Amino acid sequence: MYVLESLEFTASLYSLGKNKHRIASVIDQVGLGKEQTKKIGQLSKGYRQRVGIAQAIIHDPEVLILDEPLTGLDPNQIVEIRTLIKELGKNKTVIFSTHIMQEVQYLCDKVVIINKGKIVADKTLKDLQVNDDSTKIVVVEFGNIFDSGSLKSLKGVIEVVFQTENQAKILYAPEHDIRPDLFNWAQQNNNAILSLKTEEESLETIFQKLTS
Repeated sequence: MYVLESLEFTASLYSLGKNKHRIASVIDQVGLGKEQTKKIGQLSKGYRQRVGIAQAIIHDPEVLILDEPLTGLDPNQIVEIRTLIKELGKNKTVIFSTHIMQEVQYLCDKVVIINKGKIVADKTLKDLQVNDDSTKIVVVEFGNIFDSGSLKSLKGVIEVVFQTENQAKILYAPEHDIRPDLFNWAQQNNNAILSLKTEEESLETIFQKLTS
C-alpha cells in the first residue's frame, strides 16, 4: 500500500471513513507529508515506524501502547521518533516498553519494572532514582591533596573512593547529609572545595538490583 492509502484503510477500520481532515492532520503530526505518496515498502525503517504510529493514533485513542519502537533505528531516526513520542505523551497516556534504560530516562514519567512476570517496581522516575533506603553519593573535588582517613571519620561516611589525588567519590548514609560537614572539614584542614555534586544511581544499576 501507499502511505496515504494505508491510513485511509486504517481509518475505515475505525469507522472513520475517508476522513480527509483527520488523515491530513495525522500525516502532518508524524512528519509524513513528503512520504505520503510513496509505497510503505520503499520507506526507511524510521519512516515505517512513523507510519505505524500514524495508524495507531488515527482514531485519537486515549492510551497508546508502543513496544520497542526505537529498535533498529539509526541515531538520527531515534532522536526524531522519541521527540514524536514525547510530543504525543503531552496529550495521551503512552505505555512504552523497552530494555534501553537511557530511553526510559528520556521519555518516561513513571516506571514499572517487571521481573519474571511480577512487578518489582512501580514508581515515578524521580522516586525510583531517589530511594531513601539506598546509599547516597557525593563527588567532591578539593583544591589540594586530601587525607581519606580523615574524611572517613566524618559522621555518616561509609566509604571514600579516590578518583584522582584531589577528587573523591564519597558514599554516605541517607539519614545524614554530610555536605555541611564537608565544608567545615575543608576549612579546618586548610583545603578548599572546588566542586561538589550529588550523584544518583543509574537506572541500569537499579534495574540490575531489582531483577537479579
